[in-house]
Amino acid sequence: MLNDAEIIRFYQMQLKKFKTLQNKGIHVTEFGTRISFTLIEATQRRLDELRKITDIEIRLRPIAPSTNGEANGRFL
Repeated sequence: MLNDAEIIRFYQMQLKKFKTLQNKGIHVTEFGTRISFTLIEATQRRLDELRKITDIEIRLRPIAPSTNGEANGRFL
């Protein structure tokens, strides 16, 4: 299973590929998918959503509880 960074990287690579092909005047991927404004917009929107979710998860990670005045094995 892919982790968050790998999924985000996949969407970045897809978006770059779509834009590159379109700039070259190629409007179909190697798999026959038509490259349209809607496809590029949807890919960009999903990439933005994934980045937001990842940012939220990083900010919401719980801080390990300290015990006996220790933080990360060191006394405060």
